[in-house]
Amino acid sequence: MKRSHDAVNVLMIPGADAIEESSLRLACLTIDSVVHELKKAQLILDQNQISLDLLKFMQEPNALTPEWFHHLAVATVPVQTALYQEYLLHHGKPDIVLSCSLGDVARNVSIGALQLEDAVLTMFKFIESVTQQKTGISCHLSTPEPFTDEQIKILQDQGAEIGVSQTPFHMMLGGSFKTIRDAVAVIDSKFQMKLKPLYPYPLHTSLMKPCLQAISSQIATAPIEQWSGPRLYSSVQRRWLSDAEELRDDMIQNIISTVHWKESLQNIFDQYPDAKYINLGPTPTLMYFHSRSLPKTSLASHFFEYLLQSQQYKSSFEALHVQA
Repeated sequence: MKRSHDAVNVLMIPGADAIEESSLRLACLTIDSVVHELKKAQLILDQNQISLDLLKFMQEPNALTPEWFHHLAVATVPVQTALYQEYLLHHGKPDIVLSCSLGDVARNVSIGALQLEDAVLTMFKFIESVTQQKTGISCHLSTPEPFTDEQIKILQDQGAEIGVSQTPFHMMLGGSFKTIRDAVAVIDSKFQMKLKPLYPYPLHTSLMKPCLQAISSQIATAPIEQWSGPRLYSSVQRRWLSDAEELRDDMIQNIISTVHWKESLQNIFDQYPDAKYINLGPTPTLMYFHSRSLPKTSLASHFFEYLLQSQQYKSSFEALHVQA
């Protein structure tokens, strides 16, 4: 039980972008618990005759093919789950977990609410449906000044949907190819903004409904246990989650609704102004979102970087011990 003067720890779990960089995937393989969890997931795939090779994927450069996205989506869950267990060993249970996209799935497994097998098989079927989508794309939009309500309304009037509200200066837009083309035309003519294509899929938008339908039965029937430990804040619904059915509903909303990341950070900060934020990793993306969304007095750290340094110190100490 935390004393009243102790700072609240908010553990931030990113989505698939956590292991998009090939160098970070290789770094993950230096952590025994990550390799162990990947092997558990691989066994599940093999038993269900799914021809993915997670360890091979972790060692190879990016390809950006449908098969690559299959591996990315499935591997993200065991990697993040293993890092969560490492966090428990080093720092104990976090007070709050705030996660995003695939990070929500890893969160559910990590806290014991969802079995790894259910998560792996559901994610494979989901990403298989996603990569068959030809309905739209996702793009990254950035601006030198915070977005205004007027600018957001103009973009939405073009039919573009906000997939992830990242910071006051950044968002992920999704929509049909025509929608994004029209939005780009408006941006070029009215605003000083930068638009960069991200994924050939309209993630976290209403266009993802066919993908939701593909796994709706798995979500409806998956055993979800009541968890003990950290409080969960939904970055999709911008509220606290308290029971298994709320968690199940959050899994559904996560697929077809906007991820309100900057608003969620602000809401937690308003309630806990002295909270400390920890980016689970591997990528430090959420630290960047934190620094662009909250006051400079708010503290954030990168657990994955700390874990790698701890392992290096341990290896150095063991080498010295052997020499002695």
